Amino acid sequence: MDEDALRENGIQAINDPRFPDFADMEVTISSASRSGIWVNNSDGTGLQLMISLDGYLLPLNRADGSPYSFTFQEVQAASAGSFQRTNPRRGLR
Repeated sequence: MDEDALRENGIQAINDPRFPDFADMEVTISSASRSGIWVNNSDGTGLQLMISLDGYLLPLNRADGSPYSFTFQEVQAASAGSFQRTNPRRGLR
């Protein structure tokens, strides 16, 4: 995932005690962008972004504390919109 998109969507720092406060957010964003893992959410309706830290998967949250996740409907709608914007044949039948 793009670092700018993570910033725009308001990701919450993981508060890793190994990093000073000013670096924690940048480390979280960089880790999520480079090696974030999308896993099924708790109720099976979508995906949640996680990062691996010392062998453990940690869920990422939005700035408001809610899980950084998307439902499968949101993913489908976003991918359909992306296809329509980039498909040069979309108006052809």
